Amino acid sequence: MEKKTMVGLIAIIAVVAVLISAGAVYKEEDFSTAELTDENVINAVKDSLGREGDLQLDVFIYGLPPYPEGGECVKITRPCKGSWNYEEMIKSFARDSVDALEVLFSNPQVNKVILIQENWYTKVQVTFSRKTADRINWDNLAQIVLTDYTKFFYVADSCRVEGPDKYRIYDLLGKTR
Repeated sequence: MEKKTMVGLIAIIAVVAVLISAGAVYKEEDFSTAELTDENVINAVKDSLGREGDLQLDVFIYGLPPYPEGGECVKITRPCKGSWNYEEMIKSFARDSVDALEVLFSNPQVNKVILIQENWYTKVQVTFSRKTADRINWDNLAQIVLTDYTKFFYVADSCRVEGPDKYRIYDLLGKTR
């Protein structure tokens, strides 16, 4: 009886191993090789940008004008929830965005990323190009942003603030109006 049980168990293990290697059992896809879809983008950045359970990320993927290297633009809008003041809002935006950008630019199809953090009446937007992203050491930037979040906005290709308190936010960033 024990011999039959052991043979059956080995057979089950062998079948599971074959199914996993054939891809029949779900494995989380590596974003660097994934097809560029809204769902794959959300799954790739949800850990860094989507901490709250009810957080909804709006993702738009669109082709860029013809460049020699081709590529797509990924635009992600993240609503601001739980920030008590502008400084906390932009600190968390900078810190969370570093990880998200590293993941997004791991996919060779991504040539430009626009990240937007918005609350009821203020919007902060940063844009990063592939050229800029390829020059960034993401681990170093993550450490720098922990101590000085304003550096994130200086590394970006562009930074824009909209809303009635935009000058207060530009002052926090140390940027000119």
